[in-house]
Amino acid sequence: MSESPESTSETTDDVAALIAALDTSDLDQRRATVDQLAALGEAALPSLLELFGSEDPKLRRWAATAVGKMGEVAASATSQLVDLVDDRHDKVSKAAVRAIRRVGKKAGSAARALIEKLDDRSKRHAAFLALVEVDPDADVPVALLIEGLAHRRFGVRNWASERLVGGPEEFTARLREAYEVDTRPPVKSAIGKALGRRGSPLPAGTGDPDASGDSEATT
Repeated sequence: MSESPESTSETTDDVAALIAALDTSDLDQRRATVDQLAALGEAALPSLLELFGSEDPKLRRWAATAVGKMGEVAASATSQLVDLVDDRHDKVSKAAVRAIRRVGKKAGSAARALIEKLDDRSKRHAAFLALVEVDPDADVPVALLIEGLAHRRFGVRNWASERLVGGPEEFTARLREAYEVDTRPPVKSAIGKALGRRGSPLPAGTGDPDASGDSEATT
C-alpha cells in the first residue's frame, strides 16, 4: 500500500527538520537526531547523502553515521560511502568506514573500489578496515596483502597473514622476494612465519627479525 501524499509530505518535512537539527553543538541532541534519521531509513537517505558534500566536516561525519545506522537499508549508498573514506578529515573517514562495516555484506560492491584505494598509502588504513568487513575473501594482490601485515590493527594483520598462508602456490615465490627486500622488522617476521606455515620455511640461520608491533593497536 503506497503512502498518501499527506504522509509523504509529512515525512519530507520531518527529514528536513532533522537535517537542520544536526547543525548543533549539543552532542546529545545531535546523537538523538542521528538515531531519528536512521529510523526513517530510505526516506532520509537522499538528504543525508547531500550532506556528504557539506563544507562542514561535522555534518559530513554525522551524516555518514546516520547512514551507517540504517544497516543494509543503506546498501545503495555504498559508492558514496567509499568516496567519503577519502575525506581529508580523519573523523569523517572513520565514520564512513564504520558505516560501510554496518552495511555489511550488502556493501560487497565496494570491494573493488576499496582495493584500488589500498594503492594509496594515505587511504590504505581506512580501506583495509572496511574491506576486511565487507569482503574478506576479495581478490587482493600479494603486494597489498603484505602491506596489510604492517597495519595498526591486529585484526587486519591477522587477516592478511591468513590470506597469505592460504594463497596459491605462486605466493611462495612472491613472499620470498618480499622477505629479501622489505626493511620493516615486524613485516619480515610475519612473512617468515607465513612461509613456515606454507611449508616453505626460511633457511636455518636466517633469523627472525624483531617482531615488535605484534600487540593490538587501538587507533
